[in-house]
Amino acid sequence: MSTSKQILYVQRRSPLAGAEAYESLEGAILARVFDQNVTVLFMDDGVYQLCEIDTHQLGMRNVNKLCASLGLYEIEQVYVSAKSLEQRGLLAEDLSIAAEAIPAKEISALVSRHEIVISS
Repeated sequence: MSTSKQILYVQRRSPLAGAEAYESLEGAILARVFDQNVTVLFMDDGVYQLCEIDTHQLGMRNVNKLCASLGLYEIEQVYVSAKSLEQRGLLAEDLSIAAEAIPAKEISALVSRHEIVISS
């Protein structure tokens, strides 16, 4: 009997907004370590987590480096809101890791496919 859940982590916070973004990604990695099916969606200011922003100089942990490690933990379903990218003048090429850009109209379908949704 499998106890694996479909968990979606929605990353909405800027990497400069405090520890929440980093801690949420740590939670996603921890869930994956315990054999959960993890998907991550970056939207709103959370898209900045996928950009190379050096937060270390500000005394904060580097969220971007943690994002880069998602593949090491076999978290391969990584999405980014196309609308959020556009609103911030970013392109897929500006991101430090590969993430599938999805239109706003597909986000609700993505959310509904998951048993658990954690938003930070």
